[in-house]
Amino acid sequence: MDFSLTTIFVKPVDVALGTGTTSALTPGQIGLFNKGFQTPATGASLEFVVAQGRKPNEVPQTTKKSDLIRRSNILRYSRSRAVTSASVKIVDVRGFTAKCGEEVTLTLRVFSKYLNVSYANGLTKSFTIQTPCCGCGADPCVEVAVGELVDQFVGLINDSVLGDYLTAAKVADGDSFKITLTAKELEQDPVSSSLDNFVYDGYDVVDFYAYAYKGPATTDDAIVDSCCDVFATVETVATPTHIIGSYPEIIQLEKRYYSYQTGVFKDVNCDPDSNPVYASNAVPGTFYDQFLITFRPVRTTNTWEDAVDLDETVLIYVAVDEADDFATALNAVVGAASIETEY
Repeated sequence: MDFSLTTIFVKPVDVALGTGTTSALTPGQIGLFNKGFQTPATGASLEFVVAQGRKPNEVPQTTKKSDLIRRSNILRYSRSRAVTSASVKIVDVRGFTAKCGEEVTLTLRVFSKYLNVSYANGLTKSFTIQTPCCGCGADPCVEVAVGELVDQFVGLINDSVLGDYLTAAKVADGDSFKITLTAKELEQDPVSSSLDNFVYDGYDVVDFYAYAYKGPATTDDAIVDSCCDVFATVETVATPTHIIGSYPEIIQLEKRYYSYQTGVFKDVNCDPDSNPVYASNAVPGTFYDQFLITFRPVRTTNTWEDAVDLDETVLIYVAVDEADDFATALNAVVGAASIETEY
């Protein structure tokens, strides 16, 4: 769990970085300033602050600032790009080679934020099929009809509890057939007034893994395939992603991290009517990249204290179209190309 003290800034769209001093910032405008609150902070500045002008309804109407950030105290610096569209996981099971008189098993392990709370290693279900017995005088090396085998697996999977999380379909595959497993997008929780209910963290995303092997289900085979005893090939066609950096998410983050921090009024209720000083810089329909800086606070004295310093984090959200230019300016100040690559 991250106990870092967090300050959040959302850069207004089409507003240039501030120049001069922190007191010259217009409402919402962001700037990167040196230790003396002068701008611009440069790569030569060993210490800097992030500052933002307040909007008229924020009390008091002074500049909002991060704590002093010393470059040598930075623990993590990264950029996370927005994801504007979601995708679901798709897996193909193909190339079936089952023969008569065999047991074959398809095991699925399914994960989601909520399933991971209930199951330590995913919700695991195995589907075992006994192929028809070899007839008298029949060649035991002849493979069974793939279409019938696929039909049985598809029916078992869709009728099981896993049918709530993924769909199995029989799909033509050249002269044969394959099983296409497609994850479902779960129903997302409604946005709640509770700051603890953050629904933008992939709670509607389903991930899963498939294993095709001969013999009855075993816990070992549910974790790793036996390369010598598989009866089909499992291929991941698409990986799951969830939307990141959307306007509703940024609005919730502003509330969650108390973006309008003031010294005389603090009320973190999500209802705007209960927060007369709440002011948002997010723009509807806009996606934002995230810039994260985690750092140790600057000690002002060298005396021993019976206390442990908590690290701090600054989150800066910048519209996607402006994020590259902002990254250039921030990289020049942080000088942190080697601290952590973006992800």
